Amino acid sequence: MAPFRPYKMTETASHCSITEAVLPPCRICGEKASGFHYGVNTCEACKGFFRRSLQRKEEYKCPGIENCEISPGKRNACAFCRFKKCLSMGMSKEAIKTGRYTLEKRTKDIQEVKRLQKAELSPPLGNSDEDLEELIAIITKAHDIYGQECVFDEEEVKRRQRIYYEEYKLKESVFGELPAISKEEYHSFYHSTGIDLDNRLHLMEVYAKSMEENVRRFVNFSKSIPCFQNLTISDQSSLIKASRFEFWYLGNFNMMNPVLKVAMGQNGACYHFEEISRIWDRDFLEAVFHFSEGLQKLHLDCDEIGLIQAISIMSVDRCTLEEPKKVEEIQLKLVNCLDYFLTQRDPTSKQRLAKIFDRLMSLRTLTEWNVKLIHSMKVEWAVFRENPLLYEIMTI
Repeated sequence: MAPFRPYKMTETASHCSITEAVLPPCRICGEKASGFHYGVNTCEACKGFFRRSLQRKEEYKCPGIENCEISPGKRNACAFCRFKKCLSMGMSKEAIKTGRYTLEKRTKDIQEVKRLQKAELSPPLGNSDEDLEELIAIITKAHDIYGQECVFDEEEVKRRQRIYYEEYKLKESVFGELPAISKEEYHSFYHSTGIDLDNRLHLMEVYAKSMEENVRRFVNFSKSIPCFQNLTISDQSSLIKASRFEFWYLGNFNMMNPVLKVAMGQNGACYHFEEISRIWDRDFLEAVFHFSEGLQKLHLDCDEIGLIQAISIMSVDRCTLEEPKKVEEIQLKLVNCLDYFLTQRDPTSKQRLAKIFDRLMSLRTLTEWNVKLIHSMKVEWAVFRENPLLYEIMTI
């Protein structure tokens, strides 16, 4: 954040003569304020924006969750949220006070400037109950919008998995087990005949399509984390790439049945372990199913999963960052949010937080394993090379 510099304004009016009046930053975007406009200290740009908004007939629309950051250099990011902030700060047509800048107003502005200058030397941690509750609300709302969307409840998921398992076993008893085909044999046969011998190309295409949708949700969720977009573009990119697998896994572990070895996608389609192993390493897949069993025992709800995903994204120790301290500060606030959230539900239990972090740290092993496998899959399957978004986010 750039150091705060009070803006000095010279104004002469019939009601009040002021020399070198000190103004705090624009209430809307944080840039230098030019005066008292529509009842609020604002810059010229926000004054003009508010005037045009009053004349506008159509309503603005927010591309996100109506919580876009309006700050220096980002005031044009979302007109809806900018106008909403104008109104929340008290701007109104009725509040116009052309040329009026009272002694009382000047005194308040000077006091605010002093508070801002002092705050720069010791910035608040923002860990009051109100701060934490606001941050929790933002994260959980973002998760509702961008988290994994499944229209099936737990019982329906289990029912579908059980039916699929029985159908798979019946097919296996009738036709017998298909002999395993190596990657080399499959690709050689496919290139010479064009036949998807054991359906693995179809499985990979289904996976890639699902992953593309997941990546879009993931990126939007990441951008919804307060202060994430204040990080450098390089750090944002690094954090997203490094946490891609964990975001997906934390959103899907409940869709895996480690007993039946059946996984269900968000669209309701089920696949057996033996089918999935045609495109994924068998040992890795065994670990994925096994780990899901431990996570399922925690009985995490959607709000907890959203907070855990946000914490996972802001991890500083698995990629090179330009501003690791900023990332660490954001993650600490998110950890405090999860702790507060769990304590509000059960003040007597501190073990749950420890269990969650134990699982989260153990998940790192799967993440590192996944990164290695993805490198070879990018080379092996053209479907990734044909999708720039997937190819880029899988490049670490």
